[in-house]
Amino acid sequence: MGLENAKSTILDINQDITDSGKTLNSLKRQLRQRTALFSIFLSRMGGTTFEYDIDMDTTYLTSLDDDGKIKEDIIPNFRRWMHSMIADGDELLVRMRDFLVSDGASAPGEMYGTFESQAKFLTEEYRWYRVDYQVIRDDIDNHISAMIGYVQDIENEVMNRKNLEDKV
Repeated sequence: MGLENAKSTILDINQDITDSGKTLNSLKRQLRQRTALFSIFLSRMGGTTFEYDIDMDTTYLTSLDDDGKIKEDIIPNFRRWMHSMIADGDELLVRMRDFLVSDGASAPGEMYGTFESQAKFLTEEYRWYRVDYQVIRDDIDNHISAMIGYVQDIENEVMNRKNLEDKV
């Protein structure tokens, strides 16, 4: 009976490995599909998505390169990097700093929102950007673990708005 149990166990293990392989392939397919969808979104919208992992103090910026391929920039030690940019007058990052000073205990205003600000962290010159963000809370202890969002260059929109205001 021991040999039969061993064969049965081996068959169960083989089935588990086969099922795991199918699950992994399914997850890979889903990731490819979502990456393609994300690429379409970025190509239509332009802009840059961001994810700031508060616990790791790392920011991930995702955009499209000139060839239309997804590229990701990683900023480790984000707080230190951000303070150097703020010293140079970057208003957008001042808002982020104000959020971080609270150590993630509370978000600036709402847990999600939109604001416009000048920044030069994506270019060498100051430009106007619109930021849509959402704060993510950890499921276990409810602390704020990340801030994710989308940054879009709105320099032309702001200049057009100012031109219209000047005409009125």
